[in-house]
Order: sequence, then C-alpha cells, then structure tokens
Amino acid sequence: MTSLRLLVLFLVGPAVVVMDIRHRRIPNRLLFLLTIATLAIYIAWPRELMSASLAGLVCALVLLPLFLSGWIGIGAGDIKLMIILALLLGNGGRVLTAFTLASLLACGQLLYTRISRGSFHRTIAFAPALVIGSLLCV
Repeated sequence: MTSLRLLVLFLVGPAVVVMDIRHRRIPNRLLFLLTIATLAIYIAWPRELMSASLAGLVCALVLLPLFLSGWIGIGAGDIKLMIILALLLGNGGRVLTAFTLASLLACGQLLYTRISRGSFHRTIAFAPALVIGSLLCV
C-alpha cells in the first residue's frame, strides 16, 4: 500500500506543484484526480480506511474554520490539498509529521527569498512543501 501512495504522489504531485508555482492556484481537476486515486487505494485495501477517514476529518475540522475566519494565510487549494493528503497518508502520526515537515520547508523557502531578494513575498507556493513533506512521510 505504501508503494501505491508513493505512486499517486509521484504521478499527481508534480502537476500540483507546477501549477501552484506558476499560477499560485491548484486546479480542482487535479485535486479531484488526487482524491479519486486516493479513494481507489482504499477501495482496494479497505483495512486502513477508518484511520484515513479520521485523519482527513480531523484535518478538515481544524483547517476549514481557520481558513473561513481569515486567520491563516493559506489558500483554499492548499487547504483542500492538505485534507486530501491527510486522507492519502492515512495515519495521524504520518499526517502530523508531513505537515510539520511542510511547514519547515515553507519557512526555509521564506528565508531563502528573504536572503536572495532582500524582502519577503506576500505569498509563497505551499503545495511543493506539502507534497515533499508527504513524500518523506510515506
């Protein structure tokens, strides 16, 4: 099952990353494709479906109210991607580790732009950090 998770991330992840870097948007078509591939894994191997559903639900319950309140500066595509990745990773420990790694990678990206350009950007592409963090945790 781990190899299928890696396969899904390697097939869909680069497209998500490129779209976020180029356009600062993650198309719903790509997120839908990622969702279908994730659900196909759990249809074939339903044993981990309950823990994966719980990880996705907890992620949604934490992130959606924060996003709707405007308190965090993460885009809607990033929130949807995080929920789908939580479902794909399936285990709460892997999800927490992946999102912690993604946050550290994003901080590194901010630091790099600060040093190289002399100023902070208002936005960064967060999908690359999310995909890399998820790949490292699978």
